[in-house]
Amino acid sequence: MTRAHSASLALLTLVYGCGGAYGGGSTGPGGPLDVTGSWNLSAAMTNSSLAASCVSSGTLVIGQSGGAISGTATRIDTCTIGSAHPADTLAGTIDAGQVTGATASFKIASCTYQGAITGAPTNQMGGTTSCILTFSGTPYPLGGTWHASR
Repeated sequence: MTRAHSASLALLTLVYGCGGAYGGGSTGPGGPLDVTGSWNLSAAMTNSSLAASCVSSGTLVIGQSGGAISGTATRIDTCTIGSAHPADTLAGTIDAGQVTGATASFKIASCTYQGAITGAPTNQMGGTTSCILTFSGTPYPLGGTWHASR
């Protein structure tokens, strides 16, 4: 192998071997986006076949370690199911949370959330949600959108 070929091979090994540190990895050069802190949460969900709809509002307090997120949530759900208008308050934990690239996903009780993280610095999140809310012993599957800001 000539000296020029050895130098080229060494350069290629350096570039590809360090890809994660120079933007080749899934989290980019600065690691996962930072979503640590307090967020205001809102959501709107429906199930037209059950004549059910709910709006939610609340707060998220998120901690982050690398790409893993966890924390606490307080959520008030106000619903219309047929002619009834049940409401529920939930205080629970944020589970199975993950930040991958510019996407966040997590669970709060029986609801899953997935969406985009935006802003510089990050100050908005939002996307789709699906829940199974139980009122008077009856589960209602609902889907919709959510938004959080800080």
